Amino acid sequence: MEKIGEAYSKYDKLLDEYKKNPEKIDQAHARTDTANETHITNKAAKTIAERFNWDASIGEIARLLDENEADINNMGGMDKFMNSLNDAQKSKIK
Repeated sequence: MEKIGEAYSKYDKLLDEYKKNPEKIDQAHARTDTANETHITNKAAKTIAERFNWDASIGEIARLLDENEADINNMGGMDKFMNSLNDAQKSKIK
């Protein structure tokens, strides 16, 4: 019951704030949308990175990059892909 009361209190405060400042709800939605987009992009990048055999030669990794180029571009480009990699994986690509 305590959790329900806390959640109700939080909801009530947000509702009052949004009634006083309706633009705040748009800002909150924009923040949520940005966070969701980032999460989806990171998940897609990690899924692509899991296809790679990171112990392979640099030539093999280059071939895998070429084969997955369309997917990398669809999920936001090479920069976002690189940001999803750990340091060891990044060192294989550089």
